[in-house]
Amino acid sequence: MVRADARPSRLAAAASLVVIGAALHFARGLFLPLALAALLSLLLLPLVHLLQRLGGGKTFSILVVALSSFLAAGSVAWITVGQVAELGRKFPDYKVRVIAKAGALGPAEKVVKEAQAALQELGDGIASSTAMAPAPGKVDGVSKVEVVSASPKPMDIIGSALVSMFESLGTTVLVLILVVFFLIYHVDLRDRLVHVVGDSRVNVTTLTLTEAVQSVSRYLFLQAAMNAAFGTLVALGLFLLGLPNALLWGMMAALLRFVPYVGTWIAASLPFILSIAVFDGWARPLSILAGWGVLEIVIANIAEPWVYGPRTGLSPLSVVLCAFFWTWLWGGAGLLLAIPLTVSLVVLGKNIPQLAFLQTLLGSEAPLEPRVQLYHRLLAPDQAETVGLVDRFQAGKAPQEVYDLLLLPALGLAETDRAEGGLDEEREGTILKQVRDLIEDLGQRFKEEGRLPSPGSPAPRSAPRIVALPAALPSDGLAASMLAQLLDGRGWRVEAVPDKATAGEKVDLLAEPEAHVAVISAVSPASFIPVRYLYKRIRRLHPKMAIVIGLWNAPAEPASLLMRRASDPNVRVVTTLKDAVEQVRQICQAVIPKPSRPPTELHRVST
Repeated sequence: MVRADARPSRLAAAASLVVIGAALHFARGLFLPLALAALLSLLLLPLVHLLQRLGGGKTFSILVVALSSFLAAGSVAWITVGQVAELGRKFPDYKVRVIAKAGALGPAEKVVKEAQAALQELGDGIASSTAMAPAPGKVDGVSKVEVVSASPKPMDIIGSALVSMFESLGTTVLVLILVVFFLIYHVDLRDRLVHVVGDSRVNVTTLTLTEAVQSVSRYLFLQAAMNAAFGTLVALGLFLLGLPNALLWGMMAALLRFVPYVGTWIAASLPFILSIAVFDGWARPLSILAGWGVLEIVIANIAEPWVYGPRTGLSPLSVVLCAFFWTWLWGGAGLLLAIPLTVSLVVLGKNIPQLAFLQTLLGSEAPLEPRVQLYHRLLAPDQAETVGLVDRFQAGKAPQEVYDLLLLPALGLAETDRAEGGLDEEREGTILKQVRDLIEDLGQRFKEEGRLPSPGSPAPRSAPRIVALPAALPSDGLAASMLAQLLDGRGWRVEAVPDKATAGEKVDLLAEPEAHVAVISAVSPASFIPVRYLYKRIRRLHPKMAIVIGLWNAPAEPASLLMRRASDPNVRVVTTLKDAVEQVRQICQAVIPKPSRPPTELHRVST
């Protein structure tokens, strides 16, 4: 019944997403200024709060921050226009020098000339499309239509410029007004969003949304600051190298760095091409590329992870897909806003339960738990991906943690599927073989890295003897081998019994010589009955032997499933290998007799 109801709801959700996407695309003139104003208000919110903490009123702080920011942006735009105009005046000379210099590269000359011809043809086509006038005539008796470019009238040029200017100015003023109102009424907007999301638990929802807004605001502010620092360093470096229009290239680097992956290198290509025309030789052009690459590596891999932290991460695939999506929606403006908008959606999905699917689809965190990821790779089977997942998970972790949190839970999932008939015998055998190979490889690696003690000389016969007994299934035997691996090298005699041994053979192995500790290993709840049977046989023949029962993947308090603890003080029930190792250590310490002091030492102490 639940599945029947879930299918229409999913279809309705998908249809809603399609409708929303279409609305955003066709009504871009309305939604683009709204999105830009919302992002700018979140970007400026930390500065507003800073001024308020310094004693400024709310309205005063908002107006000062908004006007200062737009004046700064206007100044940058004015400087950019001047720099572009200066570059345009010198462009013909630069073009000739670039072509001449490329000619010295041999085959590159042909490529450069073809690119120049294509650009020239494209420019001529754009120029000729401004105005067309048909001129009928005849050539050899055949009617002919000549296309003659008509010179645009001065008033047409002025009118087009005025229309474009007023459109840009109107959009800018609209965004400025929206930013001011968003900053003034952001608390009211938050309250309305709380009501939309659900006000059954107002305190939790309010705190969640406040955290989401603060996270997005912090991220946008830090990203803008990092990009501005990147652009400043680029401008300073190009100025020291003597490249013209260094300020323009720095501003381009800061702006295009909002474009994921390729934006930085598109910005780098422009000053590099200019440096070819300006400088003699190739030393300084190549220095520009090398310095740009080093700066990008340092900023992206050291500075940004330290500043941003892991709170607003995006998966690489979602970055690319969202760049295409927002570009399709809103063109170039959407490409520049793609990362900030996507980060905002991920933070909202992380903090609002109704939007959790956004975090799953776009976030950098794995959508599945490591144990489920491992089980899926074992089912494939994909050996390379399996080894890679285990390598990433085990880095920096204790061996017990790797086994308790990754391998044993994956074995538990396999046993559940087997019990329900969803895993055939052949595939189960493949999974068990892969896990066995992983245990051997990890054991050797842990010993080489010093995370497990390396076995030295064989333990003496007086050392405590520990026997790990699988309850019934092959997976129980793998868990027993994990435990034996963790106990080995500690000065004890450790043995792991094969899972194919019968219950009688397992009990007999405890007798010669008599074991000090018997550890019964069970991965699946289906092994609980064999565990109880094996325990009773051991206790009948060895009434005083210490027994540790490991119910891996079981609830935190599984003893009630087996026996009453009060009836047997020599049995201990654990659910993790870490606890099993600790229990065995305590038992062995009680078994090993304390060394007695020599008579001379006793006399020295008494005197």
